[in-house]
Amino acid sequence: SARAALALFPPRGRPRLGLVVLRAIHVYPVKSLGGCAVAEAEVDALGLVDDRRFLVVDPAGRFLTQRTLPRMALIAARLDATTLTLSPSAPFRGWR
Repeated sequence: SARAALALFPPRGRPRLGLVVLRAIHVYPVKSLGGCAVAEAEVDALGLVDDRRFLVVDPAGRFLTQRTLPRMALIAARLDATTLTLSPSAPFRGWR
């Protein structure tokens, strides 16, 4: 597992240096849809590269989220250099 130093802020007092163990990284290319595990991720000014860079909107242009449509989590999103792929995740395949 990867290890990184991180400044931790206890409830009171000054920040202290602690050890964080990173066990997995997941990116969610489309906000509110399922994501995918990645071996590594780059960080830019917006956060993890390829994470939540897209969102789903209705015909009126309003964005949709799991808060109102929880089944959105059952759609997997995967992004490579040229293609965004959406597919049903395993639990969704049997749903009608």
